[in-house]
Amino acid sequence: MSTTATIKALRPDDFRGRENDGDNPMTAPGQEGGPSDVNATGADERAARWQKENAEAIACYNDYIEKNGLPLDEFRMF
Repeated sequence: MSTTATIKALRPDDFRGRENDGDNPMTAPGQEGGPSDVNATGADERAARWQKENAEAIACYNDYIEKNGLPLDEFRMF
């Protein structure tokens, strides 16, 4: 069994048009998108840099999962 991690950078526009009930940390009441200082292109660059910087740790974790299975897998209901 091979399990790999997939990382998706969230952008403020991923949350636009949704009702804000106060539980969404990306938006504040009365604000349509996320914080104004968040740049979608910058988020992609930060995500790519994070993946590159942590590639060794991700590979080690994926190797562990492949050899040992998912932690607490026996308790999963799905």
